[in-house]
Amino acid sequence: MKFLYLKLLFAIYFIPVIVLFSASEGSLDILKLSLFTFIIVIYGIAWDMWATKHGRTDKVWVWRFNPKTITGVYVDHHPLDEYVFGVLHIFWVIFLWEILNQAIFENNNALLIVPVVVILWQIGVGYVFYKMQKR
Repeated sequence: MKFLYLKLLFAIYFIPVIVLFSASEGSLDILKLSLFTFIIVIYGIAWDMWATKHGRTDKVWVWRFNPKTITGVYVDHHPLDEYVFGVLHIFWVIFLWEILNQAIFENNNALLIVPVVVILWQIGVGYVFYKMQKR
């Protein structure tokens, strides 16, 4: 199923990132967030490149990309899908942390429902995609 990885990224990360960002009420400095994201993405890409290169020579290592489920677009021998994952995942973690920070440390308990809903959404979407793959 071509583009499966991007579809999963959209459903499991992009939608929750938008929800978490909206719920965080713009409490983050966009410039600092962008700089932090850039630094972490560079580190993450370096790790992914090492891990996937290592995966080609090790029969036990499972860090590989299925060509049937990715876009087929590569940047420096690395699928574009993985770069998208790197950025979305970092935003997901940052916004989730910000929501939990506001809910716990700023006594905004109503916000606690947001991460619960987001995580349940992600589990549900993952399950649906898993079942689709079994057919």
